[in-house]
Amino acid sequence: MSDLSAGRSPWSRVCHYVGLGGLFLFAGFMGIGPSFTALGLAAMLLAILADPAAWPRLRGEPIVWLSAGFVLLLAVRTAFTASTFPETANEHWNAYFAWIRLWLFWVVAWWLAADTRRVFLVLSLALGGFLLYALWNLQLSDFYADARPGFGKTALAFALYSGTALLGLGLLAPRMWGPRTRRGRFVLRVGLWAVLLAALAGGLLLTQSRLMWIALVIVAPPALWLRYAPAVRTATRRRHAPAVVALVVVLVAAVAIGNSAFLRDRLARESGTLASIARLDVDNIPDDFSSSLGTRFHLYHLGWEKWLEKPLLGWGPGMNRVLIGSSERENLRFRVDLHNGYLEVLVCAGLVGALFFFFGALRVVRGLFAARRREVIPRDLFLFVMSVLVLVAIWNLAAYRMVHTDFRYFWLLFGGIAFSWTLWRRAEPPAT
Repeated sequence: MSDLSAGRSPWSRVCHYVGLGGLFLFAGFMGIGPSFTALGLAAMLLAILADPAAWPRLRGEPIVWLSAGFVLLLAVRTAFTASTFPETANEHWNAYFAWIRLWLFWVVAWWLAADTRRVFLVLSLALGGFLLYALWNLQLSDFYADARPGFGKTALAFALYSGTALLGLGLLAPRMWGPRTRRGRFVLRVGLWAVLLAALAGGLLLTQSRLMWIALVIVAPPALWLRYAPAVRTATRRRHAPAVVALVVVLVAAVAIGNSAFLRDRLARESGTLASIARLDVDNIPDDFSSSLGTRFHLYHLGWEKWLEKPLLGWGPGMNRVLIGSSERENLRFRVDLHNGYLEVLVCAGLVGALFFFFGALRVVRGLFAARRREVIPRDLFLFVMSVLVLVAIWNLAAYRMVHTDFRYFWLLFGGIAFSWTLWRRAEPPAT
């Protein structure tokens, strides 16, 4: 692993080890609980602030200044919102602090240091914590009850994280399997990999998250093709590539066939609502629990109208509950958000706030592609991180968890991985 403390003062080395310890604490507990994860994030941030050697590099990074600008802009907007709605002032400030913490991905990127081995260690810790938490919260009733299980999390959250893990298992399989020189160890690793793949696919189906099913159908096939099509033509990987694709297809197909009746029922429930939306027959589009698609349609319509009333700076953080509560549709009033991340940004932060997010995302993605062109990030890791970013982009079209603690840590991890190669601009080949 790269050593950020090399050639530095004793104080800088102390900061280095505190920050690195915070990184591993953050990764290990992000799927388990917020307390230790927050402690790890705080250790990383404090170590950067206390280390004078960090700031020469960070001062010139546009993302740092972009994040500072967003923090100040939203603080002013929140102050006006809180003064206008004093009865909900605490809610607005709590939402403000949740929003600005999304920009701390550069802190994680700093401690990852564009080090491939460190990234994979952190990903392993995150997956291990996620699986342990799911197993701890596993109940037999999850397999029989009509309720959508989340195994300790909400069903929507578990769907996102299990879908992400499935992408990782598919795209990083040869790396996880290891060399075939020790056959016993190789077979054991493949067997464990197959069990994890089948278990996560089954858990994803149980969540009944049509959004994640559709997102994976969109993202996984091209990602797997880009990952393994060149490998089939390369003699050194010819044995692995077809095996990975075949195993993924067989295991996922087996799980899907075993739940085919359940899948057909879940996907067919919204056929009437889809027909009404296609005809723009608003009066026949339900807005209650009978149709999540119909509810989203009405929430999107409400959000669009509210954004047009304050298009530049929005209504301020935490205003979603207030605005939805004022809806003419009684069935919508108990909803807590608009079920669309992009619309939430526009309503809460306006077009100006949305531009901050746009240019931040553009900086991250362009830097990731530039790193791949320089061949300083492994191909499989690049495809995995890009696939996760696309998956999240699709997921945010019909979900909103940006200010929820679990998603915030998820984003800080993958945003940090994606941004690490931009922040460090390494010129040497990646450690594999």
